[in-house]
Amino acid sequence: MVPDLPGCFSGSNRGIEHAIDNSKEAIELWIETALDMGQVIPQPSLISKFHLQNEYSGWIWAAVEIDTTLLSDEMKRFTPLL
Repeated sequence: MVPDLPGCFSGSNRGIEHAIDNSKEAIELWIETALDMGQVIPQPSLISKFHLQNEYSGWIWAAVEIDTTLLSDEMKRFTPLL
């Protein structure tokens, strides 16, 4: 789960590294979709914002780097015709 991005979540049964890779992909797809819909992308929070909240007790936290070109206004987006 990515608390800063509503509805963005991922997981894996193949280990923490795979779960982190899947999370990175989920975040990038979430951002692409939000931008295509004209939504504002929230700034990332510090992990400490969530670390002490009971609903996240026992979670493993990780930070991932995403491709910042996703946030570029120069990137052309299109919706394919089906």
